[in-house]
Amino acid sequence: MNNILYIITNFIILPLAFIFLSFFKKDKIKYLIIGLLLLSLHSFVNLILYINIDIEKSFDSAITNFILAFLFLYITSKISNDKSKFSSYNYMRKVILYGFGIYYLFEHIPLLRGIVILIISCFSVIFARVMGFNCGISGIDYAGYSLFWQEKLNIVGGNIMEVNVPISSTNIGIVLGCTGLREILLLYFFIKLTDVDYKLQRKTFLIGAFTLLIANILRNTIVIYYTGYKNLPFEFTHHTIGSILIFIALLFVVIYTLFKIPQINSYIEEIFGLKKIKEI
Repeated sequence: MNNILYIITNFIILPLAFIFLSFFKKDKIKYLIIGLLLLSLHSFVNLILYINIDIEKSFDSAITNFILAFLFLYITSKISNDKSKFSSYNYMRKVILYGFGIYYLFEHIPLLRGIVILIISCFSVIFARVMGFNCGISGIDYAGYSLFWQEKLNIVGGNIMEVNVPISSTNIGIVLGCTGLREILLLYFFIKLTDVDYKLQRKTFLIGAFTLLIANILRNTIVIYYTGYKNLPFEFTHHTIGSILIFIALLFVVIYTLFKIPQINSYIEEIFGLKKIKEI
């Protein structure tokens, strides 16, 4: 039953949501509304699917999709009331749609996911070895999935199995969420969909992407070294130290990007009405 729900929500409901959201234009509000409803349905089915299986993944999936759904709802209502600001709302819609759409492919094509994880894992292990921990990589564990499409859920002991790269001499595995790919994709489209000079776009993106990559590699290194070698709790090295590190990196990237490309800031201000607040 879980596999049937998984196929329905990820291969029927979510692709249809992307299709309707892609077709949306200024005079086709109904496409955005249908896409929004499908996105909400996808979130609801995911919550049912993962409950009592993997509670952390359940909440992550549900919260992410509900945030996206409500953001699309907000944009829909704003467009309906003020079509003169269509370009700003359309910009944000495309950033979210393209960024999460491509990330969706990596989530459901194990071969692509494994390659990305392997690259990041190699650098993480190199850093850990420099620190004195003689660890290594034990290949890619595809968790029983086919290489070209994840058509079902493999569940062991109530946990959803994920494609990962196991680190030898530890019980740690690097997964897609440890690579920073989602944040880098969103950063790319935040920058690419502006109309500023290409050289400025390239420089801003490279600096931001490099910062996010290094932050994620360092977080993985900290977890490998201090949990795998020094036996510190995973919750402390990953959820506390790692989260602080990623937060600092994201904060820097956001400030730097908005400083270099003020057009993004203008879009955000217009969408959420911040310009009006400033005028008051």
